[in-house]
Amino acid sequence: MRATSTLDGSIYTTDISGRNQGKDEGIIAKYVYAVSGYQRTANPDGGVNTEASEAHPFIAPDESYIIFDALDPMERARVIYTFAIALPMVVGARLSTARF
Repeated sequence: MRATSTLDGSIYTTDISGRNQGKDEGIIAKYVYAVSGYQRTANPDGGVNTEASEAHPFIAPDESYIIFDALDPMERARVIYTFAIALPMVVGARLSTARF
């Protein structure tokens, strides 16, 4: 697991609570601070949280990009993705992909 935070205190992490709800592993989840504590917001989309199993996010402090890995179901290998982000959600401009 990995949790990473932004300058405003938002937290991005891997959520594996849906493992038995049609997804093999995790999705990237975002939590924002509220008076009552951290609240989950809408999940990032536009290239994040696809049918693949995404995990281990790193979010830039200004939320300008996100790096995470995902399981490529066609190759059965983990792939590292980098996406540019338009605040507050991902717009899906893939900057790079690395397979390992």
